[in-house]
Amino acid sequence: MAKYICLSCLLFMFISCGSKKAVMDSQTTTNVSAASSEVSYNSLGNDLAMVQLDLKKDNTFTLRFKSVSPPEGETKPLRLNFEGRYNTEDNWQVLMFEDYNFKAAEVFLPEDARKDEFVVVRDNVVKINSNKETLTLWGIVCEKQ
Repeated sequence: MAKYICLSCLLFMFISCGSKKAVMDSQTTTNVSAASSEVSYNSLGNDLAMVQLDLKKDNTFTLRFKSVSPPEGETKPLRLNFEGRYNTEDNWQVLMFEDYNFKAAEVFLPEDARKDEFVVVRDNVVKINSNKETLTLWGIVCEKQ
């Protein structure tokens, strides 16, 4: 739990301090083949981070975060990866993160969400609205692919 608190503090410090303008090239973007991915949300152009949520056909998902610039005092960009399973309930996809120490409210920020994008059910369970074309993660708008 302390690890996630430290990572969250580091992430918020990084975001609040700003970063140098940088362009993500095609080598830094991870693409998942259309055959294995049912739905993918990818961050729109920004100078903070690359965020990607892939919902796969086998009802598993992967959430990736990679900062554009390294956090202050570090030499490499911050990378976070989370995995889990999901199921579908009407127009909602229920994400269940494997790590029970995962704090959904630190990723799915209610103050940044557009109306009805998601609902944080528990610390490691989130419902996302599959009818929406965007999803806000870590304050970064991600577009449905």
